[in-house]
Amino acid sequence: MKTLKILLFLFLSISIFSQHKEVAITFKKNTELFGYIIELADPSENDKNNPIYKIIHSYEEDLNNDSMTKIFEIGGSMGYGFLENFCYILPELPFDNTFDIENHIRNIYEHLSNEKSIQLIKLANALNQFALTSNFQTVFDNLEPYRDKIQLLLEENKPSFELLQELETFYNRKFENYIIVPSITIWPSAAFGGFENNMKTAVFTLGPLEINFNFSNSKSFKELAIHEFGHSFVNDHVLKNSDIIKETNHLFSPMKETMYPQGYHNWETCLIEHFVRAGEVIIPELLNDAESSNSLMDEYVKNRQFNYLPFIVEKLKYYRLVKKYTYNDAVRQTLIELKNIPQ
Repeated sequence: MKTLKILLFLFLSISIFSQHKEVAITFKKNTELFGYIIELADPSENDKNNPIYKIIHSYEEDLNNDSMTKIFEIGGSMGYGFLENFCYILPELPFDNTFDIENHIRNIYEHLSNEKSIQLIKLANALNQFALTSNFQTVFDNLEPYRDKIQLLLEENKPSFELLQELETFYNRKFENYIIVPSITIWPSAAFGGFENNMKTAVFTLGPLEINFNFSNSKSFKELAIHEFGHSFVNDHVLKNSDIIKETNHLFSPMKETMYPQGYHNWETCLIEHFVRAGEVIIPELLNDAESSNSLMDEYVKNRQFNYLPFIVEKLKYYRLVKKYTYNDAVRQTLIELKNIPQ
């Protein structure tokens, strides 16, 4: 009997531990390279006397590197979100000459046409060549003390277990791991969501929360975590409803003028943003933070013109929290009702 009790205790302890997920915070060299390239081409509004700015801009001649021209020729129309994710999934640059980059890319992007795959292979080789021939390695090394300080700061403010638990409960989905990738070189307030490890790991990348490489705004950090991890939960649930997305495409017309400057150039991406932001409004309310919930709703509707957000929030709360639908079914039912919303 004593042995049985010990085994039961160990089982319960392991179960509790396995459920107590935490967020890993880690810098990625490739992400810093992506930010460095963009910063050289389009400098941010940071104080030029800031020591971090001076390090990043120590070698302005890198802007004239032949590989820089190729990178923008090939990737200029791909969008920063795609390019950041592309750099993230590549092996650390510069990669070994024996590494089969062609096979690596074709395996990851197996759904792409041969023409597009060739384009990405050329982009990877251009990035690799830039990493080899530019001064990026020196810049990266010189930024190490600042990365260490930022790491400690973000560790203190990283999303709690309770927040992750609420996200998983609301979205009916669990990830084995959560990773936050900060970047000193990416422009202020930029953030990207994504996956790795066959969608078992949710990832979000963020630049400084404010200008002058400031990562100290804990409120913005928490809101960004809900938003970008929200993409990991939300995107495919929305996209699987392609039939209704087509039927509601007309709803994008009145929003084009305000959505385009924010980077949302079609109804599909605009709709995903509505559902992600709906989660941002609902999750704080579930965590008894009505002030943040109301503040975000005002910001997104009044200042960002996400006009369908109140309707989507109302319907999601009804189907997910009252009717107890799965998140997937709540999304579909909300989309069905969206077809009849007056413009």
